[in-house]
This record gives sequence, structure tokens and C-alpha cells, in this order.
Amino acid sequence: MADLLVSVKRKPEHIRETRALDAGRVELVLRQISDPRDRALFWLIYDGGLRFLAAQAIDIEDISWPDRSIAIHGKGDRPREKNISRCQHTARQISDHARQPNHWAALRHPA
Repeated sequence: MADLLVSVKRKPEHIRETRALDAGRVELVLRQISDPRDRALFWLIYDGGLRFLAAQAIDIEDISWPDRSIAIHGKGDRPREKNISRCQHTARQISDHARQPNHWAALRHPA
């Protein structure tokens, strides 16, 4: 079998440029989001590794400020805890957004 492949010419492999953003660029973009609702939502998705629908489904009662955790209701309808104590920037974004009038209603149902 190895003898058969000796005469086969291979295509040269092209080195592809990485299309994904590195962490620094992602954080730069996230810091430029001016709307507190959007900023909190996207930091949750980025920092917490959440799917959009799971992040959008978070209600204010799902956040335990003393424990610095969030109950995530995602795939499979099984809630899981997400500790946000290590995600200081995300915790700050959520806290800033929570101070807005009608904050969580605006998160779930944007105008």
C-alpha cells in the first residue's frame, strides 16, 4: 500500500490565517459597547461561555450576589451554577446594568 502512494503528488498545503479574534481583541470590542444591557449580555456570553439564549433567559432572581453566582437555565432544562467571582469584569457589567431602571425587563425584551 505504501508503494502505491509514493508516486502520488500532494497538493502544497497553504497556511491559513487565523480568522478568530484573540482574547485581547475580543475584550477591546466588548469594552466599546456603550449600552449597559448589551455590554452585560455579551460579557456574560464571552466570560461565561454561555449560549445566547441561555444568557438572555437569566432573570434577576437567578443572580446570587452574596455567592457571586448565576443559575443558568440552558440546554436540557437543568439549571447549573456559574460562578462569576473569577469573572470580575462581567460581574461589574451585570451590577452596572442592574442599577438601571427596569434593567432586567430591558435585558429580556429590548425596546
